[in-house]
Amino acid sequence: MAIYFIASVKNNHLDDIQTLAKQLEERGCRINLITKMLGIISGSVEDGHAIDQLKIDGIDKIEIDRKLGPFNQ
Repeated sequence: MAIYFIASVKNNHLDDIQTLAKQLEERGCRINLITKMLGIISGSVEDGHAIDQLKIDGIDKIEIDRKLGPFNQ
């Protein structure tokens, strides 16, 4: 079962949002949406991964997407 997340990118890393998304993919994430204008990356990771481990340099905060998670499937 997947855990859906929303990651907020730090303002000074907006130009690197594609690179950040790729780094999340390398950590086992499936990226569903990248919104550079808002600085948001949404995606999912298989259950068993700690969401806190996805907070890489350039990510301001990351939280579980409880509202839209099943909609992203």
